[in-house]
Amino acid sequence: MEKFKDDDWMLCPEEIPEGLFEYIRNVVLAEDHVLLYKKGNIEGFCYDCKEEVYAQPWSEKFYQGARVRCPNCGGLVQCVKEDNSNFLVENVENVVMAQKGTDGETVFFRQWRVLRDPSGEWKDLKKWLKETVRYAIRGTYCAKWQKESKENYYYTCQRYDLKTWTKWKGTDVYDNAYYFCPYGIEDVLKGTRMEYANILEHLDKQKNPIKYLMNFAMYPVIEFLDKAGYSLLVKQKNDGLEKETRYAIRWQRKKLKECFKFPLHWLKWKEPEKYTMRDIQRMNVFYEIRPQATQKEVEQVVNTHIPVDDMKILLRYMSMDKLGKYLEKQERAVKAFRYWEYASRIFRDYIEECQTLGLDLNDKQVLFPKNLKQAHERTMEQIKFEKNKADQEKFQKAVEKMERYTWEWKGLLIRPARTQEELQAEGAALHHCVGGYCKRIAEQETMVFFIRKTEEPDKPYYTLELQNNLVKQCRTEHNKSYGTEPEVFEFVDQWMKKVVNKGGKKKEDNAA
Repeated sequence: MEKFKDDDWMLCPEEIPEGLFEYIRNVVLAEDHVLLYKKGNIEGFCYDCKEEVYAQPWSEKFYQGARVRCPNCGGLVQCVKEDNSNFLVENVENVVMAQKGTDGETVFFRQWRVLRDPSGEWKDLKKWLKETVRYAIRGTYCAKWQKESKENYYYTCQRYDLKTWTKWKGTDVYDNAYYFCPYGIEDVLKGTRMEYANILEHLDKQKNPIKYLMNFAMYPVIEFLDKAGYSLLVKQKNDGLEKETRYAIRWQRKKLKECFKFPLHWLKWKEPEKYTMRDIQRMNVFYEIRPQATQKEVEQVVNTHIPVDDMKILLRYMSMDKLGKYLEKQERAVKAFRYWEYASRIFRDYIEECQTLGLDLNDKQVLFPKNLKQAHERTMEQIKFEKNKADQEKFQKAVEKMERYTWEWKGLLIRPARTQEELQAEGAALHHCVGGYCKRIAEQETMVFFIRKTEEPDKPYYTLELQNNLVKQCRTEHNKSYGTEPEVFEFVDQWMKKVVNKGGKKKEDNAA
Protein backbone atom coordinates (compact mmCIF):
# COMPACT_ATOMS: atom_id res chain seq x y z
CA MET A 1 0.00 0.00 0.00
CA GLU A 2 1.13 3.55 -0.74
CA LYS A 3 2.11 6.09 1.86
CA PHE A 4 -0.35 8.85 2.63
CA LYS A 5 -0.46 11.90 0.39
CA ASP A 6 -1.07 15.43 1.65
CA ASP A 7 -4.65 15.49 0.34
CA ASP A 8 -5.68 12.01 1.50
CA TRP A 9 -7.72 13.65 4.25
CA MET A 10 -10.41 13.98 1.57
CA LEU A 11 -10.93 10.20 1.70
CA CYS A 12 -12.61 10.73 5.06
CA PRO A 13 -16.43 10.94 4.94
CA GLU A 14 -17.83 14.33 5.91
CA GLU A 15 -21.06 13.12 7.49
CA ILE A 16 -21.22 12.62 11.27
CA PRO A 17 -20.92 8.87 12.02
CA GLU A 18 -24.01 7.18 13.36
CA GLY A 19 -24.17 6.93 17.14
CA LEU A 20 -21.80 9.83 17.91
CA PHE A 21 -24.52 12.19 19.19
CA GLU A 22 -25.95 9.45 21.38
CA TYR A 23 -22.51 8.69 22.86
CA ILE A 24 -21.79 12.35 23.56
CA ARG A 25 -25.10 12.84 25.39
CA ASN A 26 -24.98 9.59 27.34
CA VAL A 27 -21.30 9.57 28.26
CA VAL A 28 -19.36 12.79 27.59
CA LEU A 29 -21.96 15.32 28.74
CA ALA A 30 -23.16 13.05 31.53
CA GLU A 31 -19.67 13.18 33.03
CA ASP A 32 -19.24 16.93 32.66
CA HIS A 33 -19.34 17.87 36.34
CA VAL A 34 -18.25 21.50 36.05
CA LEU A 35 -19.28 24.68 37.84
CA LEU A 36 -18.27 27.85 35.99
CA TYR A 37 -18.01 30.73 38.45
CA LYS A 38 -17.63 34.49 38.02
CA LYS A 39 -15.23 36.99 39.53
CA GLY A 40 -15.95 37.31 43.22
CA ASN A 41 -16.09 33.52 43.71
CA ILE A 42 -19.73 33.53 44.76
CA GLU A 43 -21.90 33.37 41.61
CA GLY A 44 -21.70 30.54 39.08
CA PHE A 45 -23.46 28.08 36.75
CA CYS A 46 -23.64 24.36 37.55
CA TYR A 47 -23.62 22.02 34.55
CA ASP A 48 -24.97 19.18 36.70
CA CYS A 49 -28.31 20.88 37.43
CA LYS A 50 -28.05 23.57 34.71
CA GLU A 51 -28.91 26.32 37.18
CA GLU A 52 -27.40 29.61 38.34
CA VAL A 53 -25.98 29.02 41.81
CA TYR A 54 -24.59 31.10 44.66
CA ALA A 55 -22.16 30.12 47.37
CA GLN A 56 -23.98 30.08 50.70
CA PRO A 57 -22.65 32.07 53.68
CA TRP A 58 -21.93 28.86 55.61
CA SER A 59 -20.18 27.13 52.67
CA GLU A 60 -16.85 27.68 50.95
CA LYS A 61 -16.53 30.10 48.06
CA PHE A 62 -15.73 28.78 44.59
CA TYR A 63 -11.99 28.49 43.82
CA GLN A 64 -10.15 27.39 40.68
CA GLY A 65 -9.71 23.61 40.54
CA ALA A 66 -11.56 22.95 43.80
CA ARG A 67 -14.17 20.17 44.01
CA VAL A 68 -17.22 21.27 45.95
CA ARG A 69 -20.84 20.30 46.43
CA CYS A 70 -23.19 22.35 44.27
CA PRO A 71 -25.28 24.58 46.62
CA ASN A 72 -28.35 23.76 44.51
CA CYS A 73 -28.24 20.07 43.54
CA GLY A 74 -25.59 18.78 45.91
CA GLY A 75 -23.56 17.20 43.09
CA LEU A 76 -19.76 17.05 43.36
CA VAL A 77 -18.47 19.54 40.77
CA GLN A 78 -15.13 21.03 39.67
CA CYS A 79 -14.88 24.81 39.95
CA VAL A 80 -13.56 26.64 36.88
CA LYS A 81 -13.28 30.42 36.64
CA GLU A 82 -15.09 31.56 33.48
CA ASP A 83 -12.61 34.26 32.34
CA ASN A 84 -9.34 32.28 32.49
CA SER A 85 -7.54 30.13 29.92
CA ASN A 86 -8.60 26.76 31.36
CA PHE A 87 -9.62 24.29 28.61
CA LEU A 88 -12.90 23.56 30.40
CA VAL A 89 -14.08 27.17 30.14
CA GLU A 90 -14.95 26.87 26.44
CA ASN A 91 -14.85 23.10 25.96
CA VAL A 92 -16.25 19.98 27.55
CA GLU A 93 -13.84 17.39 26.15
CA ASN A 94 -12.44 15.84 22.98
CA VAL A 95 -14.25 12.84 21.50
CA VAL A 96 -12.97 10.42 18.84
CA MET A 97 -14.84 7.98 16.61
CA ALA A 98 -13.61 5.67 13.85
CA GLN A 99 -14.91 5.70 10.26
CA LYS A 100 -13.96 3.77 7.14
CA GLY A 101 -12.57 5.92 4.32
CA THR A 102 -14.28 6.19 0.95
CA ASP A 103 -11.50 4.07 -0.57
CA GLY A 104 -12.56 1.11 1.61
CA GLU A 105 -8.98 0.64 2.90
CA THR A 106 -8.22 3.62 5.10
CA VAL A 107 -9.48 3.85 8.67
CA PHE A 108 -9.97 7.37 9.97
CA PHE A 109 -10.19 8.41 13.60
CA ARG A 110 -11.98 11.72 13.66
CA GLN A 111 -11.52 13.96 16.69
CA TRP A 112 -14.06 16.61 17.63
CA ARG A 113 -14.12 19.08 20.45
CA VAL A 114 -17.43 19.34 22.27
CA LEU A 115 -17.83 23.08 22.84
CA ARG A 116 -19.49 24.37 25.99
CA ASP A 117 -23.10 25.55 25.59
CA PRO A 118 -23.69 28.42 28.10
CA SER A 119 -27.23 27.12 28.63
CA GLY A 120 -26.05 23.59 29.35
CA GLU A 121 -28.73 22.17 27.02
CA TRP A 122 -26.84 21.35 23.78
CA LYS A 123 -30.17 21.09 21.95
CA ASP A 124 -28.58 21.32 18.50
CA LEU A 125 -25.54 19.19 19.29
CA LYS A 126 -23.99 19.47 15.82
CA LYS A 127 -23.68 23.22 16.35
CA TRP A 128 -21.45 22.57 19.37
CA LEU A 129 -19.07 20.14 17.63
CA LYS A 130 -15.80 21.30 16.10
CA GLU A 131 -13.69 18.76 14.18
CA THR A 132 -10.01 19.41 14.83
CA VAL A 133 -8.00 16.30 13.87
CA ARG A 134 -8.12 13.34 11.50
CA TYR A 135 -5.86 10.36 12.15
CA ALA A 136 -5.55 7.69 9.47
CA ILE A 137 -4.23 4.13 9.23
CA ARG A 138 -3.77 2.26 5.95
CA GLY A 139 -1.78 -0.96 6.04
CA THR A 140 1.29 -0.21 8.15
CA TYR A 141 1.21 3.54 7.44
CA CYS A 142 -0.18 6.21 9.75
CA ALA A 143 -0.86 9.90 9.26
CA LYS A 144 -2.48 12.89 10.94
CA TRP A 145 -4.15 16.05 9.64
CA GLN A 146 -5.17 19.03 11.74
CA LYS A 147 -7.70 21.77 11.10
CA GLU A 148 -6.51 23.59 14.20
CA SER A 149 -3.20 24.31 15.91
CA LYS A 150 -2.18 25.82 19.20
CA GLU A 151 0.58 27.79 20.89
CA ASN A 152 1.48 27.36 24.53
CA TYR A 153 2.63 30.35 26.56
CA TYR A 154 3.68 29.45 30.09
CA TYR A 155 0.35 28.46 31.70
CA THR A 156 -1.90 29.60 28.84
CA CYS A 157 -2.81 28.02 25.53
CA GLN A 158 -4.05 29.76 22.39
CA ARG A 159 -5.81 27.71 19.69
CA TYR A 160 -6.30 28.96 16.17
CA ASP A 161 -7.96 27.60 13.03
CA LEU A 162 -6.01 26.55 9.95
CA LYS A 163 -7.20 27.40 6.43
CA THR A 164 -7.48 23.76 5.42
CA TRP A 165 -6.66 20.29 6.67
CA THR A 166 -2.88 20.26 7.15
CA LYS A 167 -0.81 17.06 7.20
CA TRP A 168 1.28 16.92 10.38
CA LYS A 169 4.75 15.42 10.65
CA GLY A 170 4.01 13.25 13.70
CA THR A 171 1.02 11.22 14.83
CA ASP A 172 0.88 12.12 18.52
CA VAL A 173 -2.62 12.63 19.86
CA TYR A 174 -3.65 16.29 19.71
CA ASP A 175 -4.87 17.96 22.91
CA ASN A 176 -3.98 14.91 25.01
CA ALA A 177 -7.06 13.33 26.65
CA TYR A 178 -10.16 12.25 24.73
CA TYR A 179 -13.21 10.04 24.87
CA PHE A 180 -13.22 7.15 22.40
CA CYS A 181 -16.62 6.22 21.04
CA PRO A 182 -16.59 2.43 20.42
CA TYR A 183 -19.83 2.21 18.40
CA GLY A 184 -19.28 0.19 15.23
CA ILE A 185 -15.53 -0.10 15.75
CA GLU A 186 -15.37 -3.81 14.95
CA ASP A 187 -17.06 -3.29 11.57
CA VAL A 188 -14.73 -0.39 10.74
CA LEU A 189 -11.62 -2.48 11.52
CA LYS A 190 -12.82 -5.55 9.64
CA GLY A 191 -10.58 -6.39 6.68
CA THR A 192 -7.68 -4.28 7.96
CA ARG A 193 -4.47 -5.16 9.83
CA MET A 194 -6.27 -4.12 13.00
CA GLU A 195 -9.11 -6.61 12.60
CA TYR A 196 -7.87 -8.80 15.45
CA ALA A 197 -6.93 -6.00 17.82
CA ASN A 198 -8.59 -6.32 21.23
CA ILE A 199 -9.77 -2.73 21.11
CA LEU A 200 -12.97 -3.21 23.12
CA GLU A 201 -11.05 -5.01 25.84
CA HIS A 202 -8.36 -2.31 25.83
CA LEU A 203 -10.66 0.69 26.07
CA ASP A 204 -10.68 0.51 29.87
CA LYS A 205 -6.95 -0.17 30.11
CA GLN A 206 -5.49 2.05 27.39
CA LYS A 207 -5.32 5.80 27.87
CA ASN A 208 -4.68 6.15 24.17
CA PRO A 209 -6.62 3.65 22.00
CA ILE A 210 -5.63 5.49 18.78
CA LYS A 211 -1.95 4.90 19.53
CA TYR A 212 -2.70 1.28 20.40
CA LEU A 213 -4.29 0.69 17.00
CA MET A 214 -1.47 2.52 15.21
CA ASN A 215 1.12 0.32 16.93
CA PHE A 216 -0.98 -2.76 16.23
CA ALA A 217 -0.92 -1.90 12.52
CA MET A 218 2.78 -1.01 12.38
CA TYR A 219 4.27 -3.71 14.62
CA PRO A 220 3.11 -7.33 14.11
CA VAL A 221 4.43 -8.44 17.48
CA ILE A 222 1.86 -6.29 19.32
CA GLU A 223 -0.82 -8.85 18.42
CA PHE A 224 1.21 -11.73 19.86
CA LEU A 225 2.11 -9.83 23.03
CA ASP A 226 -1.56 -8.99 23.44
CA LYS A 227 -2.72 -12.56 23.07
CA ALA A 228 0.02 -13.89 25.38
CA GLY A 229 -1.08 -11.52 28.15
CA TYR A 230 1.79 -8.99 28.15
CA SER A 231 -0.66 -6.13 28.46
CA LEU A 232 1.64 -3.82 30.42
CA LEU A 233 4.35 -4.05 27.75
CA VAL A 234 1.78 -3.12 25.10
CA LYS A 235 0.48 -0.23 27.18
CA GLN A 236 3.97 1.14 27.84
CA LYS A 237 4.71 1.01 24.11
CA ASN A 238 1.54 3.00 23.45
CA ASP A 239 2.35 5.56 26.14
CA GLY A 240 5.83 6.13 24.70
CA LEU A 241 9.07 4.47 25.76
CA GLU A 242 12.10 5.95 27.48
CA LYS A 243 15.39 6.04 25.60
CA GLU A 244 16.69 3.25 27.84
CA THR A 245 13.94 0.81 26.86
CA ARG A 246 13.04 1.97 23.33
CA TYR A 247 14.70 -1.00 21.65
CA ALA A 248 14.37 -3.57 24.44
CA ILE A 249 11.95 -5.53 22.22
CA ARG A 250 12.34 -6.22 18.48
CA TRP A 251 9.04 -4.65 17.47
CA GLN A 252 9.28 -5.50 13.78
CA ARG A 253 9.54 -9.26 14.27
CA LYS A 254 6.53 -11.46 13.41
CA LYS A 255 6.91 -14.15 16.07
CA LEU A 256 6.82 -13.82 19.83
CA LYS A 257 10.02 -15.81 20.38
CA GLU A 258 11.87 -13.55 17.92
CA CYS A 259 10.88 -10.27 19.55
CA PHE A 260 12.79 -11.01 22.77
CA LYS A 261 16.59 -10.98 22.78
CA PHE A 262 16.80 -13.80 25.34
CA PRO A 263 15.23 -17.31 25.37
CA LEU A 264 11.44 -17.24 25.68
CA HIS A 265 11.47 -19.69 28.59
CA TRP A 266 13.21 -17.05 30.73
CA LEU A 267 9.81 -15.34 31.05
CA LYS A 268 8.18 -18.18 32.96
CA TRP A 269 9.21 -16.84 36.36
CA LYS A 270 6.56 -14.12 36.50
CA GLU A 271 2.99 -13.58 35.30
CA PRO A 272 2.95 -12.03 31.78
CA GLU A 273 0.83 -9.04 32.81
CA LYS A 274 3.40 -8.01 35.45
CA TYR A 275 6.34 -7.56 33.09
CA THR A 276 7.52 -4.00 32.42
CA MET A 277 9.87 -2.70 29.74
CA ARG A 278 12.52 -2.13 32.42
CA ASP A 279 12.26 -5.82 33.33
CA ILE A 280 12.82 -6.78 29.71
CA GLN A 281 15.82 -4.48 29.31
CA ARG A 282 17.29 -5.80 32.56
CA MET A 283 16.99 -9.35 31.20
CA ASN A 284 18.56 -8.27 27.89
CA VAL A 285 21.60 -6.92 29.70
CA PHE A 286 21.86 -10.04 31.87
CA TYR A 287 21.68 -12.30 28.80
CA GLU A 288 24.61 -10.42 27.22
CA ILE A 289 26.67 -10.97 30.38
CA ARG A 290 25.46 -14.49 31.32
CA PRO A 291 23.98 -16.24 28.26
CA GLN A 292 24.36 -19.61 30.03
CA ALA A 293 22.73 -18.44 33.29
CA THR A 294 21.14 -20.95 35.63
CA GLN A 295 17.41 -20.99 36.32
CA LYS A 296 18.05 -19.59 39.80
CA GLU A 297 20.00 -16.64 38.38
CA VAL A 298 17.30 -15.89 35.81
CA GLU A 299 14.63 -15.98 38.50
CA GLN A 300 16.67 -13.55 40.60
CA VAL A 301 17.02 -11.13 37.67
CA VAL A 302 13.33 -11.34 36.84
CA ASN A 303 12.33 -10.44 40.38
CA THR A 304 14.95 -7.80 41.20
CA HIS A 305 14.55 -4.03 40.97
CA ILE A 306 18.24 -3.21 40.53
CA PRO A 307 18.60 -0.54 37.79
CA VAL A 308 19.94 -1.73 34.46
CA ASP A 309 22.96 0.61 34.46
CA ASP A 310 24.03 -0.68 37.87
CA MET A 311 23.75 -4.30 36.74
CA LYS A 312 25.98 -3.65 33.71
CA ILE A 313 28.86 -2.70 36.02
CA LEU A 314 28.29 -4.94 39.03
CA LEU A 315 27.70 -8.25 37.24
CA ARG A 316 31.14 -8.05 35.65
CA TYR A 317 32.60 -8.86 39.06
CA MET A 318 30.05 -11.12 40.75
CA SER A 319 27.09 -13.40 40.23
CA MET A 320 23.51 -12.23 40.65
CA ASP A 321 23.25 -14.42 43.75
CA LYS A 322 26.28 -12.80 45.44
CA LEU A 323 25.10 -9.32 44.46
CA GLY A 324 21.65 -9.90 45.96
CA LYS A 325 23.02 -11.36 49.20
CA TYR A 326 25.56 -8.56 49.61
CA LEU A 327 22.96 -5.80 49.15
CA GLU A 328 20.60 -7.51 51.61
CA LYS A 329 23.46 -7.72 54.12
CA GLN A 330 24.11 -3.99 53.72
CA GLU A 331 20.40 -3.34 54.29
CA ARG A 332 20.52 -5.23 57.59
CA ALA A 333 23.72 -3.40 58.59
CA VAL A 334 22.27 0.10 58.18
CA LYS A 335 18.82 -1.00 59.41
CA ALA A 336 17.06 0.91 56.62
CA PHE A 337 14.03 -0.60 54.89
CA ARG A 338 14.60 -1.31 51.16
CA TYR A 339 18.09 0.22 51.44
CA TRP A 340 19.40 -2.27 48.91
CA GLU A 341 17.34 -0.72 46.10
CA TYR A 342 19.47 2.40 46.05
CA ALA A 343 22.52 0.73 47.60
CA SER A 344 23.11 -0.78 44.13
CA ARG A 345 23.88 2.74 42.84
CA ILE A 346 26.28 3.35 45.74
CA PHE A 347 27.89 -0.04 45.05
CA ARG A 348 28.24 0.75 41.36
CA ASP A 349 29.86 4.13 42.12
CA TYR A 350 32.21 2.45 44.58
CA ILE A 351 33.28 -0.14 41.99
CA GLU A 352 33.93 2.56 39.37
CA GLU A 353 35.95 4.57 41.90
CA CYS A 354 38.02 1.46 42.70
CA GLN A 355 38.72 1.07 38.98
CA THR A 356 39.84 4.70 38.74
CA LEU A 357 42.12 4.34 41.76
CA GLY A 358 43.56 1.07 40.43
CA LEU A 359 42.43 -0.98 43.43
CA ASP A 360 42.45 -4.78 43.12
CA LEU A 361 38.83 -5.85 42.67
CA ASN A 362 39.91 -9.50 42.67
CA ASP A 363 40.50 -9.03 46.39
CA LYS A 364 37.24 -9.89 48.17
CA GLN A 365 38.03 -7.41 50.93
CA VAL A 366 38.07 -4.66 48.31
CA LEU A 367 35.15 -5.96 46.26
CA PHE A 368 32.84 -6.54 49.23
CA PRO A 369 33.68 -4.03 51.98
CA LYS A 370 31.96 -4.66 55.32
CA ASN A 371 30.49 -1.17 55.36
CA LEU A 372 29.69 -0.10 51.79
CA LYS A 373 28.68 3.43 52.71
CA GLN A 374 31.92 4.17 54.57
CA ALA A 375 34.03 2.52 51.87
CA HIS A 376 32.30 4.62 49.22
CA GLU A 377 32.97 7.81 51.21
CA ARG A 378 36.68 6.90 51.45
CA THR A 379 37.07 6.25 47.73
CA MET A 380 35.19 9.48 46.92
CA GLU A 381 37.59 11.49 49.07
CA GLN A 382 40.58 9.77 47.49
CA ILE A 383 39.27 10.48 43.99
CA LYS A 384 38.74 14.10 44.94
CA PHE A 385 42.30 14.30 46.31
CA GLU A 386 43.80 12.68 43.21
CA LYS A 387 41.80 14.94 40.96
CA ASN A 388 42.95 18.03 42.85
CA LYS A 389 46.50 16.76 42.73
CA ALA A 390 46.29 16.42 38.96
CA ASP A 391 44.82 19.92 38.69
CA GLN A 392 47.64 21.28 40.86
CA GLU A 393 50.24 19.76 38.56
CA LYS A 394 48.53 21.20 35.48
CA PHE A 395 48.29 24.58 37.22
CA GLN A 396 52.01 24.60 38.02
CA LYS A 397 52.94 23.68 34.45
CA ALA A 398 50.81 26.54 33.20
CA VAL A 399 52.51 28.93 35.66
CA GLU A 400 55.96 27.83 34.47
CA LYS A 401 55.02 28.86 30.93
CA MET A 402 53.71 32.20 32.18
CA GLU A 403 56.94 33.07 34.04
CA ARG A 404 58.56 34.29 30.81
CA TYR A 405 56.20 37.27 30.90
CA THR A 406 57.51 38.48 34.31
CA TRP A 407 58.76 42.07 33.96
CA GLU A 408 59.66 45.20 35.93
CA TRP A 409 59.59 48.83 34.75
CA LYS A 410 59.30 52.32 36.31
CA GLY A 411 58.33 51.27 39.81
CA LEU A 412 55.89 48.53 38.77
CA LEU A 413 56.28 44.81 38.25
CA ILE A 414 54.11 42.07 36.72
CA ARG A 415 54.26 38.35 37.42
CA PRO A 416 51.93 35.33 37.10
CA ALA A 417 49.66 34.10 39.85
CA ARG A 418 51.78 31.26 41.20
CA THR A 419 49.39 29.35 43.44
CA GLN A 420 45.68 28.80 43.85
CA GLU A 421 45.92 30.33 47.32
CA GLU A 422 47.39 33.50 45.79
CA LEU A 423 44.49 33.74 43.34
CA GLN A 424 41.94 33.40 46.10
CA ALA A 425 43.71 36.01 48.24
CA GLU A 426 43.89 38.40 45.28
CA GLY A 427 40.17 38.07 44.61
CA ALA A 428 39.34 38.61 48.29
CA ALA A 429 41.59 41.68 48.59
CA LEU A 430 40.39 43.43 45.42
CA HIS A 431 36.81 42.18 45.62
CA HIS A 432 36.63 40.55 42.18
CA CYS A 433 36.15 37.00 40.90
CA VAL A 434 39.70 35.99 39.89
CA GLY A 435 39.77 33.45 42.72
CA GLY A 436 37.61 31.14 40.60
CA TYR A 437 40.02 31.10 37.62
CA CYS A 438 42.17 28.17 38.84
CA LYS A 439 40.64 25.58 36.53
CA ARG A 440 40.81 27.83 33.48
CA ILE A 441 44.49 28.60 34.15
CA ALA A 442 45.26 24.88 34.69
CA GLU A 443 43.60 24.08 31.35
CA GLN A 444 45.57 26.98 29.76
CA GLU A 445 42.38 28.64 28.60
CA THR A 446 43.62 31.97 30.00
CA MET A 447 46.50 33.57 31.95
CA VAL A 448 46.29 35.72 35.07
CA PHE A 449 49.01 38.15 36.21
CA PHE A 450 49.49 40.37 39.26
CA ILE A 451 50.65 43.96 38.86
CA ARG A 452 52.45 45.25 41.97
CA LYS A 453 54.32 48.34 43.05
CA THR A 454 58.02 47.36 43.38
CA GLU A 455 58.13 48.83 46.88
CA GLU A 456 55.09 46.69 47.90
CA PRO A 457 55.56 43.43 45.94
CA ASP A 458 53.16 41.44 48.12
CA LYS A 459 50.29 43.92 48.21
CA PRO A 460 47.51 43.40 45.60
CA TYR A 461 47.28 46.36 43.23
CA TYR A 462 45.97 45.38 39.76
CA THR A 463 45.00 41.98 38.30
CA LEU A 464 45.42 41.37 34.56
CA GLU A 465 43.93 38.61 32.39
CA LEU A 466 45.75 37.80 29.14
CA GLN A 467 44.06 35.67 26.53
CA ASN A 468 45.38 34.98 23.02
CA ASN A 469 48.03 37.71 23.53
CA LEU A 470 45.31 40.28 24.22
CA VAL A 471 44.52 42.05 27.47
CA LYS A 472 41.05 40.83 28.24
CA GLN A 473 40.78 42.81 31.47
CA CYS A 474 42.97 44.64 33.96
CA ARG A 475 41.22 45.69 37.16
CA THR A 476 41.81 46.85 40.70
CA GLU A 477 39.42 47.07 43.64
CA HIS A 478 35.74 46.53 42.86
CA ASN A 479 36.47 45.84 39.15
CA LYS A 480 37.78 49.38 38.47
CA SER A 481 39.59 49.33 35.09
CA TYR A 482 43.26 50.28 34.57
CA GLY A 483 42.23 52.87 31.95
CA THR A 484 41.66 55.41 34.73
CA GLU A 485 45.27 55.08 36.00
CA PRO A 486 47.79 56.54 33.44
CA GLU A 487 50.84 54.94 35.11
CA VAL A 488 49.36 51.47 35.03
CA PHE A 489 47.97 51.92 31.50
CA GLU A 490 51.42 52.97 30.20
CA PHE A 491 53.07 50.07 32.05
CA VAL A 492 50.73 47.53 30.51
CA ASP A 493 51.13 49.10 27.05
CA GLN A 494 54.93 48.84 27.25
CA TRP A 495 54.72 45.29 28.67
CA MET A 496 52.62 44.20 25.70
CA LYS A 497 55.08 45.74 23.21
CA LYS A 498 58.38 44.74 24.81
CA VAL A 499 57.47 41.38 26.36
CA VAL A 500 54.22 39.78 25.27
CA ASN A 501 54.40 40.55 21.56
CA LYS A 502 57.97 39.20 21.51
CA GLY A 503 56.93 35.90 23.09
CA GLY A 504 58.21 36.72 26.56
CA LYS A 505 61.69 36.96 28.04
CA LYS A 506 64.34 34.29 28.25
CA LYS A 507 64.67 32.51 31.58
CA GLU A 508 67.93 34.24 32.50
CA ASP A 509 66.38 37.66 31.93
CA ASN A 510 63.34 37.07 34.14
CA ALA A 511 62.96 39.24 37.21
CA ALA A 512 60.74 39.35 40.31
